[in-house]
Amino acid sequence: MNKNINLGVTGSIAAFISVDIYSRLVHTGHKVNVLMTSNSAKFISPLTLEAQSKNNVYNVMFKHEGQSQITHILKAIDTFLILVVPAAYFILDFLRIGLAGWSGVSHG
Repeated sequence: MNKNINLGVTGSIAAFISVDIYSRLVHTGHKVNVLMTSNSAKFISPLTLEAQSKNNVYNVMFKHEGQSQITHILKAIDTFLILVVPAAYFILDFLRIGLAGWSGVSHG
């Protein structure tokens, strides 16, 4: 059974791995949404994943002009799995304590 998967790409030199992971997930028949942090776009262009997926890559939290719902909430509906690539220590720590972001910290 094909599942909806959200692939979150964070800012790290290892962000290029997300392209391979994306490709493997799609090859196995899953529908994959790519959500990138602003820092991840400094390491890999959203266009790289858009060209491969032929879908939009989301890199903003709030709705774009013409959208009726907030993107990050819309993409969470009917999601089977969320992958975070690369998962640096501070990202894992944020997830562990349920912190979505902190304005005092520069993170990817």
